[in-house]
Amino acid sequence: MAIPFGERIKLFMALSRTPHGVLDMATPALAALLWLGSIPPVHVILIGTLTAFAGYTAVYALNDVVDYRTDREKIRTCGLRCSSGDLDSVYARHPLAQGLLSLRDGILWTAAWGGIALAGAWLLNPACAVVFIVGCIAETIYCLMLRVSHLRVLVSGGVKTAGGIAAIFAVVPNPSIAFLIGFFLWFFFWEIGGQNVPND
Repeated sequence: MAIPFGERIKLFMALSRTPHGVLDMATPALAALLWLGSIPPVHVILIGTLTAFAGYTAVYALNDVVDYRTDREKIRTCGLRCSSGDLDSVYARHPLAQGLLSLRDGILWTAAWGGIALAGAWLLNPACAVVFIVGCIAETIYCLMLRVSHLRVLVSGGVKTAGGIAAIFAVVPNPSIAFLIGFFLWFFFWEIGGQNVPND
């Protein structure tokens, strides 16, 4: 039986953890406001909002694509109770691993949103595109380190800063190195101690 269109969209939103991603969009907005001390130009807000949404949508989906086999094994071992009570399970936790979406669909969804994010980032500042690519690589490393070391949380801390760092480059071509380092450390430690520990 075919899944209704509305339900299928919810599954793709679950793949990208959209409720979590929308909350994360506050990070680039905050970073741009902190640097400028005022509202960015309208074109930056419009392109930046679409780019941030596309970027978080792609990166969260990338997590499930890379972790596809691991997530299937987790579900086989302890069922979905391992993932209950989490913001990311609002629609469905790990729809790829549950077989609710095909791996092919997941890859296409991730690539499409990744392409939109890359194009938007390039329009804002090519440096933003570089930050996005590095963030995607770091997210992949984070997933692959699951059985290697708990120190992967350090990689997660770096990934979480990417949106904010990109936003700073979106509003100023050559930001202060001291400001970038301060912002990076703030969100790096927030991800590790404020979000990742209670989430994972």
